[in-house]
Amino acid sequence: MLKYFLSILLIFSLFQCTKKEFGNLKNIEKFTPIEFLKRYPNNYLNKMVKVKGKVVEESSRGLWINVQEKYFTISINFESENFSLPSIISNNIVAIGRFIQSDDGYMIAGRYIKIE
Repeated sequence: MLKYFLSILLIFSLFQCTKKEFGNLKNIEKFTPIEFLKRYPNNYLNKMVKVKGKVVEESSRGLWINVQEKYFTISINFESENFSLPSIISNNIVAIGRFIQSDDGYMIAGRYIKIE
């Protein structure tokens, strides 16, 4: 009976250790479709945006991800934050950050991510 109880306690604690949110949450309620960011980038440049989608690519160090919503993909970089992400490929996420232009094109400088 004690082994059974300890096994359940261990499984429960493993689920509790899996962190699902990283960064500083900004209070943005409305989602911006990634399609809008790609088609009308000047409307969103240097503004905070909230996006959702599926992670289709990630860095090996957990500093950036590429997120797809429908047929559109955007890069989200978390390098300036004090965390690195675990492997979240194929997971759905919600992310908040500043939409910026970099040498590689447009991207989101991520501040917050929630793994769904």
